[in-house]
Amino acid sequence: MTDKKAVIDAAFAFLVATGGVAPFTITPVPNEPRIKVRLDGDIKRNQVGGDVWSLNFNLKQTF
Repeated sequence: MTDKKAVIDAAFAFLVATGGVAPFTITPVPNEPRIKVRLDGDIKRNQVGGDVWSLNFNLKQTF
């Protein structure tokens, strides 16, 4: 995901707060069913340039 630093910081804080343990629900594709996922692995946050940052992470579906 790539966005302005404020958006990336908010997403990063949310992912850190889940600790890779607490599942949460997402809609991976518009108009498709929601699924429950959790963080799987490390989170990487990098500055692309100026106020633009990227956030890379993996999610794993939970049941």
